[in-house]
Amino acid sequence: MPEPKPHEVLKEKALEIILNFKPDEKFDKQAISEILKLKGQLKKAISFLSKEQQQIFELRYFDNLNTDKIAQSTGLPKEKVSKLLVDGIEDLKGLIRNGFPETNSIPDFSKIKKTQSQEKPSTIKQSQVTQRNESPSLIGNLIGLIIFLSIFIGIYFLMQKYVFNQAPTIHQVIESTSNFTKEKILHQQAQETKESIDKINLHKKRKELLAKSNNIKIAGSTSLVLLSKRWENAFNVEHSKYMLSLVSSDSNKGVNDLIEGKVNIANSSRPVTYFDTKKAGKYGVELVEHRVALDALIVIANKKNPVNEISLDNLEKIFIDEIKNWEEINNETFSKSIFPIVREKGSGTNDFAISRILEGSDFPESITRKNSNAEIIKTVSESDGAISFINSTNYPWNNPNIKHLKIKTYDNSQSISPFTSQKLNEQVIRYGDYPLAHYLYLITLSDSPLQVNEFIEWILSPKAQNIVRYSGLIPVIEEEE
Repeated sequence: MPEPKPHEVLKEKALEIILNFKPDEKFDKQAISEILKLKGQLKKAISFLSKEQQQIFELRYFDNLNTDKIAQSTGLPKEKVSKLLVDGIEDLKGLIRNGFPETNSIPDFSKIKKTQSQEKPSTIKQSQVTQRNESPSLIGNLIGLIIFLSIFIGIYFLMQKYVFNQAPTIHQVIESTSNFTKEKILHQQAQETKESIDKINLHKKRKELLAKSNNIKIAGSTSLVLLSKRWENAFNVEHSKYMLSLVSSDSNKGVNDLIEGKVNIANSSRPVTYFDTKKAGKYGVELVEHRVALDALIVIANKKNPVNEISLDNLEKIFIDEIKNWEEINNETFSKSIFPIVREKGSGTNDFAISRILEGSDFPESITRKNSNAEIIKTVSESDGAISFINSTNYPWNNPNIKHLKIKTYDNSQSISPFTSQKLNEQVIRYGDYPLAHYLYLITLSDSPLQVNEFIEWILSPKAQNIVRYSGLIPVIEEEE
């Protein structure tokens, strides 16, 4: 197989620069934000490549090995490594341009009866949404980077020709660009290594302090606050030698505090993410998620709104600001502007909504955000056109200005209510008929101290699972008939 063409080598170098980019104060903040966004999209796109391509990309761009070293490491011919890199870059471009494939976002309920699988509508519309929201900035960033490389190479070429009277070959230009890039990468790696060592040492110190204490520190999602307080009281009765300490924040902060060694357990309304795992690796720790309860996302609207049911497709259009008036939903005379509201960034409830309703796309920057469920409920109750979502334990049954909407998986499917007699409808939640059902988690470290392991074991006991039901949620373990 012939050597890669110069333009193919330049594409590879451009990708290397993006994936190894680190913010610097001398760069414009907006430019940094856009490049980091592109970097995140590229990392996400890599996860959709074939296993063989992912292995080659990890060695090339994260371990910074050249083609020869990768061939030695994998035992693959150098020509095949080059082809996997070239083809992989083209695949990445296609993923970013056309949108990512759908992932299975319906909970994989263990020990639960299987229902007939339902295929989701065509992904064409979702791909168009992703392309509309992300592609312009991504393509712009890529073009900007290519322009930067072109200017760099052009200046180098002119300097050589007119200052040093020696016109370089394209391969010499590429080699010079490669050396420049390698120097930047080596400097970044040295900084990252130092930061990683500092983080690991800090985590060890905090972990030793936690292990010496009989305290069990828990922080995270508000969705688990009520349940955790009841667990705390019951656990302390049976295990008086331990002391539980509970802090309410959000899922992201809880997981970050766990990784950084500030707490023993993170409450989370979402599972462990790729970014959680990568950050944990920098601290030298491994995360373990424990499913402890089943919950449902509840879509709420103002009582004056005549709409009583809505499809996932229309929810998506509302929260990406594509549908702007309720008339477009109900074809009636309720001509009110739609006012979508979400929680602040970091909320695990938001993360689930992004995954299940928006199919992975983020909320637009223009959307209204509130810092708490109480603020969301107050705003929805005061605005006729408002719509939002909360978890079931936060639903305000005593608020006459709020109602929940039934949810349809597709426009022509049956609408499903998450509640029956002011309680979660266990049948539709447990068996996946309600499309916004999800797990709640306790997340720990793989090498947690004894008191944490005892607490997790107790959480999955019949007594603790009965407290789950008493708190208005659904136990992860079905009661024996």
